[in-house]
Amino acid sequence: MYMKCWSKTFLAISVGLASLAILACAQADTTGKPTITSAAPKATAAAPSAGWQEKWDKTLADARREGEVLVYGNVIPATRQALIKGFTEKFGIPLDVLILIGPEGAAKFDAEYQAGIHRADVVIAGPSVPLTMLKPKGEVASLEPLLILPEVKDPKAWADGRIPFMDKDAMAMGFIRGYQPGVVRNTELVKPGEIVSYKDLLKPQWKGKIIMFDPTVTCSGLAGMTSLTSFWGYDAALDYLRSLVSQDIVVTRDYRLQVEQVSRGKYAVALWPRAENAIEFLDLGAPLALMKLVEPGKISAGASGVSVAKTPAHPNGAVVFLNWLLSREGQTLYSMSLNQPSSRADVPPPAGLRPEALVPAGEKPFMDNEETILASPKLISDNAAILKTVMK
Repeated sequence: MYMKCWSKTFLAISVGLASLAILACAQADTTGKPTITSAAPKATAAAPSAGWQEKWDKTLADARREGEVLVYGNVIPATRQALIKGFTEKFGIPLDVLILIGPEGAAKFDAEYQAGIHRADVVIAGPSVPLTMLKPKGEVASLEPLLILPEVKDPKAWADGRIPFMDKDAMAMGFIRGYQPGVVRNTELVKPGEIVSYKDLLKPQWKGKIIMFDPTVTCSGLAGMTSLTSFWGYDAALDYLRSLVSQDIVVTRDYRLQVEQVSRGKYAVALWPRAENAIEFLDLGAPLALMKLVEPGKISAGASGVSVAKTPAHPNGAVVFLNWLLSREGQTLYSMSLNQPSSRADVPPPAGLRPEALVPAGEKPFMDNEETILASPKLISDNAAILKTVMK
């Protein structure tokens, strides 16, 4: 069975995004606009230069002369408001954040760039968006040389002791650290200890009782399969998906419905759900539990990644905004407005955030990188071939 819960428009965007992941058509800018020149990042971050304050003061003064900053952002209205208020009040530089979903914002940015129009300074979107749509065309800059503030450049300020760049060239960073479990169970149907590994879902007792998020689109199901290829190897992960098909799984593309049906007991287990939806039902008293398996869960930046235009309209303003966004102050505002944990180690989780949204103590979760993101089109194709018998 296949539950058709998303529009054809989203399907088209997902397929287009996967196709764009294999592009490698870097183009030179010939418009004469100021271009951010940045060398490839070093393997380890250097200690902050003693002259950072002078560099920051000059960059800030030049940014004020430029007069504004424009961000294309896949953000919610509360985050937009928090960014505009916090940045403008602190620096006296007008900021505008144009709300655009990830692929839509990147497509608009790309179309303008190819037409020689340079409006946006910064793009906030899921890291896969710039890595598949903008980086291959040479439209974004390396972030590491743009970091000035010592508190931003210090790896110890970030979780796991590393600045969370998503690619070897540091052209995208994921700055939100949302924990995504692999499995959510109905506590009335699944007892503690009955499922401790993904492989336990292959036991006969769970046949017909699993609802899985579709791994043939660029969302949590694909992320789940990607993590298994990292843990077990590519072929073993595909063999696992083949075995799941024999369990009479149900495939859905509706996050909320997936969790709701497990809450109601129609299914015992949600495979690769989104934690936010499970927590929504937990807050309503639903009999659910986010499960810790022997295989690690996944960290997701969601839509909260940042890239800077190679040729920004306001090059100094872009640098000031980037550094402020990644500072403790900027990340606190962003995290609170989104109600998600920041990747900064010195930013506490928002008050009232459930522990299920945080990485369990001692776990080292999987996190996408450029290699896994660019491998997504092949994995999507192979997943689709396996699931064709249930996706009707």
